[in-house]
Formats: sequence, structure tokens, C-alpha cells
Amino acid sequence: MKKKLSVVISLVLALAFGLAACGNDFDAAGYVRESLNAIQTGTVSDELVGMSKESKEELQQAVDDLKSATENSLIAGMGEQKANLTDNAKKSINTAINGLFTKMKYEVAEDVTEEDGTYTVTVKAYPMKCLGDFMDYIQGDFMTEWTKKAATYTSQKELLKDMYEDCFAKLDEMVQSTEYGDPQDMTIKVSANDEGVYEADESDVGQSVAVLLGTNDFN
Repeated sequence: MKKKLSVVISLVLALAFGLAACGNDFDAAGYVRESLNAIQTGTVSDELVGMSKESKEELQQAVDDLKSATENSLIAGMGEQKANLTDNAKKSINTAINGLFTKMKYEVAEDVTEEDGTYTVTVKAYPMKCLGDFMDYIQGDFMTEWTKKAATYTSQKELLKDMYEDCFAKLDEMVQSTEYGDPQDMTIKVSANDEGVYEADESDVGQSVAVLLGTNDFN
């Protein structure tokens, strides 16, 4: 479950910084901020378009695909168990994933350092507590409750359907009402590739997103 809800999400989110910027007088802080805002809100700003080598339609499609890929990766990670997902469970997954994006809390510092063409942008990331709380719930009250309920079922298939529906409904509930931990300062390096197009370091982005989602302490 931890890989389904943390590693998969973090890796897929890191792909979002395939959003690449170009041009003179590069605004590294603005690029990182507008990219994060696009992921959070699901809407590409005119500012990001102005810094990008791609059209607004292409950027919007990338953001839309990102959210779909995240949701699909979570479901695919369940393997054969995905057959036990009801429509209500899938709806809960959809709203929970959207919530993880929209609930991201961060502040991008304007004070950027530059060395040999590489910009270092500081992001103050506020870790969500919802996924950690969800893991504790699954390993505690959820298991206790469903161990008792299992005795009332004559069909394992119906048991699994109800159990997963309850599981993801709780995930959605916890995401929507998430609290945050103390902020952590993360750095994202941005540099130009061989074509002169600026890109963020995927490792930096992955680590920052892991902190934002509160998954950096998961084993």
C-alpha cells in the first residue's frame, strides 16, 4: 500500500517537470512557482506559457495527463485486486488524487542563486499529514474493524469490494481534511539542456514532492 500511495505518486509527479522553459532573462523562481501552481490547480497560467517552449494546449494536456497517469498508476499497482474496485471506490480514488494535488502547500522564494548557468530555487514545503495518518489507520483501526466484519460475509468477493470501498472512502476523507507538518526548505536546481531549454532536476523535484505529500519518511 505504501508504494501504491507514495512512491508511485511521487515518481509520476516528478514527470510533471518535463514542462520545460526557454528564453532569455530566465525567471527560475517564476518557472518553479508557475509549474507547481499548474500541478496544484490543474490550470496552466499565461505566465508559464510565456516561459515555455510549448503551447498552452500542450502544457494543459501534460497537466491533465499527469493526473490521469497518477490515478491509473495507483489502480494498476493493485494488480488483480483492481477487479474488486467498485464505481464508488474508483470515485474516491479520483477525488483523493485530485485532493493530493490541490492540497499541496508551498512557498517559492524569490531569492535565487545562480552558478555556472544552474539556478537554485528554494521551496518551503509544508508536508501533508494525511497519507501518514492513513497508513496508521489502515494498520490499526481499519484492520481491527474488517477482521471482525469478515466473519459476517459468505462471499470473499463481496468482502473485498466493501473493504476497498471503505478503504478509499477513508483515504479521500483524510486527504480533504489534511493537516500539515512543520515546513521544510527544499531546493530545486534548474539548468539549460543541450538545446538551451531550461529543465528542473527530476531528483530535486521528486524529493520536494515526497516532502509535500508527507511520504519522505515512508520506508
